[in-house]
Amino acid sequence: MAPLILIMKYFVTGPQRSGSTFVSRCLSHDYGILHFDEVDYGLFDYKRFVDLVKGHGSWVVHGPAMFHRTMDVVKDFPDATIVVVRRDIKDILKSQERIQWDDRMERRNLRVRGDKRPIAQIKYDIWDVWKCSIKHYLEYQYGDFSRHPLWVDKEQRTNFKQKQWGLEG
Repeated sequence: MAPLILIMKYFVTGPQRSGSTFVSRCLSHDYGILHFDEVDYGLFDYKRFVDLVKGHGSWVVHGPAMFHRTMDVVKDFPDATIVVVRRDIKDILKSQERIQWDDRMERRNLRVRGDKRPIAQIKYDIWDVWKCSIKHYLEYQYGDFSRHPLWVDKEQRTNFKQKQWGLEG
């Protein structure tokens, strides 16, 4: 009998600054599978994303900027698991303010430019509707990973930049 080969595909999305980079790195680390960051395919470039992952069996893709394409991922990769990280909106806003986050492109992509709520809240509200029609999804609370070996305590994260996820550099 041929050995069983488990194929794992994870698309980690949701609000920026929610911990999605960290969670995507943890999944890649824990399962020993290929990790692609959103900068690897150009943040919003869905065709480049598809071309990038196409030839690979298992992967983890970090894609909060492509949240608006989540249902396309579900359609094009029906065996993929969509992962969303939940974090307190106030903490997300503090993190966005610290790095001077600009959400105009996301508001345009989601067609919510007139909505004054934080983009993180808008994304969570949209996600709460979408997940009802998604077969494979996971939701994590940001703090769920506080015992993970890659976790960095808040006091040590004070100098983190936009893409830093560990204590290196």
